[in-house]
Amino acid sequence: MHLTRKLLLGVLLSINFAFGETASFSTPSLVTGEANGNSSAPWALDSNTALELQFGTNGTIPAGSTINTISLQVSGEAIFPSWRSEMHFTIVTPSSNMMSCDAETDLSFPDSPGSWNTGTLNTTNLSGSAVGLFTITLSDDFDDNGIDSNIATVSITVDYTPATPPPSIASYLNGALPTSDPSNGGTQPPATLSSTDAFTDLTSLTPIPGLIPYEVNSPLWSDGAHKQRWIAIPSDGVRDSVSEQIVFDAEAPWTFPAGTVAIKHFELPTNANSPTQIRRLETRFLVATGNGDFYGLTYRWRADGSDADLLTNGASDDIQVTEICSISTRCAGDLNPPPKKEA
Repeated sequence: MHLTRKLLLGVLLSINFAFGETASFSTPSLVTGEANGNSSAPWALDSNTALELQFGTNGTIPAGSTINTISLQVSGEAIFPSWRSEMHFTIVTPSSNMMSCDAETDLSFPDSPGSWNTGTLNTTNLSGSAVGLFTITLSDDFDDNGIDSNIATVSITVDYTPATPPPSIASYLNGALPTSDPSNGGTQPPATLSSTDAFTDLTSLTPIPGLIPYEVNSPLWSDGAHKQRWIAIPSDGVRDSVSEQIVFDAEAPWTFPAGTVAIKHFELPTNANSPTQIRRLETRFLVATGNGDFYGLTYRWRADGSDADLLTNGASDDIQVTEICSISTRCAGDLNPPPKKEA
């Protein structure tokens, strides 16, 4: 029985990173001034009170984060005889910075009733803390006694910088790995896994700062083996450097910066009655060299688990596995350097 090793790059591209610097909110934590007393949309707006929606970011945006930009989008309907041009929007940040928008002046809304949508409003000159309450106030200056507008949706997106920015990591795993394929004239990679400096502790497989754990949306069965994955996108610590961005494509493989390194580790439970009994098998590296090219490395773990050695030729191990009811012998798989498009 062989370990499955058919995870293509297209699957790698379906990753869910465990980090981010953008948060969106569309459900307010508090609503005041709603003409009909509604707490959920649609919200009715008249000329007598201002509709105020508060969005709390505590627990979603890390403490100490600061605002880069804010975008706001609002949609609704002006009810006759009120006009779309009479709408006003104000946003106040947790640091009490404020920006206002007039529908007639800033959005060119017409002097007529009907549906409206602000599109994405990118705020300017708003800074300070990204943690706390963002207050959106909507008002209508048509002076009558009825409902002037129904507000259908309100959403706010906060682009922020965490107090502790992501760690920097140089390309090719801080220069530990060759910049071109070793099997095609490139320099030789480190002979052992420990020599790659990918992990600060091999026993616990603690990755170095800058190696980001990730999961794929649809992991493949690998003969019962457990897998862990990390990826290092080259970063100099400066946010959004052009040479350090992943280029998205909805239909084709994404483009990764040269020096990106993806790591996948395999280990096999050897006793169904004792989940802590694990045999480490191999740790693979997939290295992007630019222009869509990659090369792969495989490090085969020693039987004592002390380190893993670079595998230059195929190999296999017979590993005894204790099942619930019996003991059987299974082949842990042919250990071969991965093809270029494996993850």
